Formats: sequence, C-alpha cells, structure tokens
Amino acid sequence: MGGNESGIVGNVIPERFGVYMGVGIGGIRTFETEHTKLMERGPRKVSSLFVPMMIPNMAAGMIAIKYDSRGPAMPAVTACASGSNAIGEAMRLIRHGYADAVITGGAEAAIRPSARTFSR
Repeated sequence: MGGNESGIVGNVIPERFGVYMGVGIGGIRTFETEHTKLMERGPRKVSSLFVPMMIPNMAAGMIAIKYDSRGPAMPAVTACASGSNAIGEAMRLIRHGYADAVITGGAEAAIRPSARTFSR
C-alpha cells in the first residue's frame, strides 16, 4: 500500500493538513536503554538524542514530515485513552475550521520490563 489510499495527501493545502496521534507514554525502550548506560557507564555515554528519541510527539512529527502536513501536529498522551482523545481532537480541528484534513489515531509499543513492573 502506498499510504495515500484516501486521496487526501497532495490534495489538501499542507498548512490545512494536520496530524494528531495518541501515544500512551512514548519511547520507553529508549528511556530504559539510556538509563542503563547512565547507571553502568556514566553520564557521558548517554545519547545526546535521548530526549528527541523518547518524547511522545515524535509519532505525530514523523507522520507530518512523511506526508507533508504543515498544519497542527500534536500528541495526545492520556494513557489508554490516547488514541480516542487524538481522534476527538482531530474532529474538533476540522469542525472548528482549523484544518481541512487530519491524520489521526493511536499507537504504542510499551512492551518492556519496566512497563510490566508498573502494571501489576
């Protein structure tokens, strides 16, 4: 699939094209990896890209870059409700005239040892 089955990409003014993506927490794997480096090898071994690799708004940002969306691009970070919140916010953008089209939804991959620890 080419990613433009809707026909929207390229047919909406980029400044009126948004992305709202829901994520539960963001880069938990990156956090674990960099924390391990810090504890085992010291602060100089922590990646200078630590924060950009783990912040939750990267999903929306990467999608916006891929599809040339130059309108609103935001994360919804509300745990298990993130995808639903993102969809609701995208609807409001369109309803209130801030955007003509919005890529929206939710994603998460927090299948990590630290995530299991907190969910018990």
